Amino acid sequence: MQYVSSTESATLCLLYGIGYIVLAAVAIPLYLAVLFVGLPYDLLHSIRWFFRFLGEDQTFGSSPVIGS
Repeated sequence: MQYVSSTESATLCLLYGIGYIVLAAVAIPLYLAVLFVGLPYDLLHSIRWFFRFLGEDQTFGSSPVIGS
């Protein structure tokens, strides 16, 4: 068995804790949305809207009007 230092094990514990918190923060609202709304179309629509918003945000950031 390999020896693991206490700081290393604490770091791993912290990373696993953060990972589980992030997983729960993503999975629980998604589960509730599927449960209450019955969501497949709405989920695809919101993902598409989100990426469209990101695309608009990027094109807004690189506006050609600044050079004139």
